[in-house]
Amino acid sequence: MNRLYWIGGKGGVGRSSVSAALALKEAKSGKKTLLVQLDTGGGLEVLFGKKRLLYEPTELAPNVYGTQWTPSEAQLEYGLMKLHSQTVYKLVFQNPLMEKLLDMVPSLSELLLLGKLWFTLEQVDDEGAPLWDAVIVDAPATGHSVSMLKVPGVIQAMMGAGPMADDARRIQEVLQDSTRTRLWLVTLAEELPVRETLSLYNANRDELGLQLESVVINQCLELSEEDYARADGVFRGKPEQPEKVRHAIDSLRTRMKRQAFYEAELRAEIEAPIRRVPLLVSDALRIPELQQMAAALK
Repeated sequence: MNRLYWIGGKGGVGRSSVSAALALKEAKSGKKTLLVQLDTGGGLEVLFGKKRLLYEPTELAPNVYGTQWTPSEAQLEYGLMKLHSQTVYKLVFQNPLMEKLLDMVPSLSELLLLGKLWFTLEQVDDEGAPLWDAVIVDAPATGHSVSMLKVPGVIQAMMGAGPMADDARRIQEVLQDSTRTRLWLVTLAEELPVRETLSLYNANRDELGLQLESVVINQCLELSEEDYARADGVFRGKPEQPEKVRHAIDSLRTRMKRQAFYEAELRAEIEAPIRRVPLLVSDALRIPELQQMAAALK
C-alpha cells in the first residue's frame, strides 16, 4: 500500500528541505516517490537545481519526482475527467455565471487540491499497482494547513449528500486512515516555532485526526565541549579580536542551551518520536546536504 506524508509546520522552519530529504530517504529504499508542492512557492525546485516545477511530474533525482499543483490546473483536470472534452469544459466552467457560482463555494481551491491528492494516491500502473509508493506533500504553513485539512469535514456538514460531499468523504477517509497517511511536523528549537508546533499538534489531536508519525527539530546545533575547546585553542594567543571570538563562542553555548530547553518542552508535550536534524553550514542546500538530512530522519 502506498503512503501519504503531510509535512506541516511554521513558515521558515525548513518544511521544504525536510520534505525533500524525506523523499530522498524513501527513494533510497526503493520507493517511487512523488514530492508535491501545493501552490505555495516553497522552493523545492531550487533544492534540486531546477528552474521550476510543473503540474505534470518531472524527475528530480533517481526515483524522486516533483510537481506543483494549483487550484486552476486541478479544476481543469477534474473537469476534463468528468466531461471528456475541453470544448465542453470551457462551455460549462469558463462562463461568467459558473465562475460566480464557483466563487461562492467555500474552500473550493483547497478541496480541488485535496481531491487531486486523493486521485493521485488512487492512480495505478498497467499492472494494477499504485503508481506512486510514497507521496510527500510540502504543505502550507500551520494556519493554512489546519484550515485546509478541515475542508472535507466542512463540505460534508454543508452539503450533506451529493457528489461533492461524497468526494469530501473519500478524501477525509484517506487522510484519517492511519495505515496510509502520516503527519510530520517540522520545527526549530525556538519560541515561536515551538508554540506553533504545539498548536498544530493539539489541533490534529482534537480535530483533524491524522496519524502523527514524527516531529523533526531542524537546524540543531551539535557542538561538544571538545569543539569549544578546539575553537578556543585556535584563537588563544592571537591578538585579532579575541573578545569577539570569545563572545561568539559564548553565544553558541547560550543558543545550544536554549535549543535544549525547547527540545525538552516538545518531548514533554508530544507523544511521538522526535528526530533532530543538524544545522548544515552551506551556502545553499542541494542534494548532498539533503542526503545528510535524510540520514538524520532514520
